[in-house]
Amino acid sequence: MTLTPYKKESNIAPFDLTTNSSIPYTAVVEHIYLNGSEVNKNAVNSKVRSIKANSQRSLTDISGMVFFDENVLNTTNPTPLKQGWSFKHSVSSFYGSYTSYSLSPIVKLDYLYEDSDI
Repeated sequence: MTLTPYKKESNIAPFDLTTNSSIPYTAVVEHIYLNGSEVNKNAVNSKVRSIKANSQRSLTDISGMVFFDENVLNTTNPTPLKQGWSFKHSVSSFYGSYTSYSLSPIVKLDYLYEDSDI
């Protein structure tokens, strides 16, 4: 997912967790971590990583310098984990003569679920 001075926002990358058999059906998202491997990580200003569940209307923007994480547990309207998701990232500007910045994203979603065996 490469960005340049002319394209400071990535395309949206979808991923689907609906068929992952290791995720309990009752799982709800508690915490989101958006990290990954960066090329020219010091070449850009104001990194923002964004994620959205298909059941949500808009992306959740998470900004940071090193850590991109957020507690998103909503006890009145929890977000189910087992669904489709979308990810993208953006920057506000580039430093000096750098021509690109890229991210190989790692998305970690911590979740809670009700154990029916209890």
